[in-house]
Amino acid sequence: MGIIQRQGIKNSVVNYFGAAIGILSTLFVYDISDEATAAYGLIQYIKASGLLFLPLANWGIQNLTVRYFPVFKTEDRKHHGFLSFLFVAASLAYLVFALLAFVFWDQIFAYLQSQREEMEEGVRYLWYFIPLTYLLVLVNMLTNYISNFQRIVIPAIVHDLFLKLVLPALILLFAYGFLSLEWIVRIFLLAYVVIVIFLLLYLHRLEELHLHRPQAKIWEHLRPMADFAGFSMLGSLGGVLALQLDLFMMGNMSDLFDTGVYGMAITITMVITIPQRSIMNITAPIIADRWQNRDTDPIQTIYQQTSLLLLIAGLFLLIEVAVNFPDLCSFVDNETLLGAYIPVLILGAGRIVDMGTSVNGHIIQYSERYRVNVYFIVFLGAVNILLNLLLIPRFGMAGAASATAFSLIAYNVLRTIYVQYRFNMLPFTWSTLWVLLIAGLAVAIGFLLPTTSYPLLNLIYRGAAVAVCFLVPVYYWKLSPQFNDAVKRILGGKFGS
Repeated sequence: MGIIQRQGIKNSVVNYFGAAIGILSTLFVYDISDEATAAYGLIQYIKASGLLFLPLANWGIQNLTVRYFPVFKTEDRKHHGFLSFLFVAASLAYLVFALLAFVFWDQIFAYLQSQREEMEEGVRYLWYFIPLTYLLVLVNMLTNYISNFQRIVIPAIVHDLFLKLVLPALILLFAYGFLSLEWIVRIFLLAYVVIVIFLLLYLHRLEELHLHRPQAKIWEHLRPMADFAGFSMLGSLGGVLALQLDLFMMGNMSDLFDTGVYGMAITITMVITIPQRSIMNITAPIIADRWQNRDTDPIQTIYQQTSLLLLIAGLFLLIEVAVNFPDLCSFVDNETLLGAYIPVLILGAGRIVDMGTSVNGHIIQYSERYRVNVYFIVFLGAVNILLNLLLIPRFGMAGAASATAFSLIAYNVLRTIYVQYRFNMLPFTWSTLWVLLIAGLAVAIGFLLPTTSYPLLNLIYRGAAVAVCFLVPVYYWKLSPQFNDAVKRILGGKFGS
């Protein structure tokens, strides 16, 4: 758990810094004008389109980077030419996708344009998602490959933090007339090119950028790799449909302004998941390696420890948002952002369940039972499509958020039940119940505290009260030794390497 804590803490610090930039941008940049909000919505719509089609563009190749690295790992760091194989396979898969996209582009364009007349301007730029998809393929593949060496901080800086700086700068340049809408999209794609270059340079610095011809051992495992990649592709596609479809469908079924506001809600809830993303990235190669060696005891330990740690972090952040969000909007005088409050709470509830069930997806994905993931997620993807179609026209942003939250909760309930049934592993302990009870008490106190006519004062004293009511009992009763150790590391500034 030591490497998980060290890398997780450092990565979370980087991501919180990026989140702070994202929140400031949401408060002061993306709402600077209706046109700026719509431009932000367009960028989110194009990115959501790229993410939606990402599984079809990579054929599950990126999932091979972690699952099969322990199989091909060698002391000379050439790893039987595994990295070269990944580049070639991913590029060939993308070329097939791009060809199909261009062949059927007229039908795709006509369908999207028919969804809503107001989306005509957005659809004009939609084709940019095709090159963006390839860049996403490379970024994800390289990030996963680097995680095999227990390095997740630099990729987080290069990817998340860099984009957090680029996007508000582009929106400001657009708002003040220095850039057109088309140039915003073009430069946004160029930022991903820069990210790919930096990731390659970082691999070179780690002395792991070895592009050698794939050796015989690669081809010996081609059939099982193809089988794993195929099921991973279906699982990833189902995951996109189940968990990332909301923003894309908002772009089709609503206007760009509402899409931009909903994108702000997603940005805020992503702050809650920062610890989860850090821990998921660092635990993936560890769990894959343990499955390769048939060593399940450490997996069970990681499962329970990360579940409690993530639940504490997620609940604390969601409670703070729930109690203080209206005062924050009043303090910055942002009525547009206040419209995202309900979607934030709904999405946040779904994220908490996802965090509390921890690495159940990794446990299934890197085991011999990885096919089961596909059955769960494809079903839930279909359910989410239906819920979005039913709820967005009637409830707008709240409907999209409800569909995604339901998908997250149902999906994780199914995965947790399966992991307990098949592997006899459960993420919850009695400490889990105590953390939930303390969280319920803290949020009740937060809402019962009287408010003043000064939003900043409310933010300070209510935020501090909630923090004390939640964090102090959790720390004092030592419900999570890993949480206590993380607090000591943060306060002492001792993060290790």
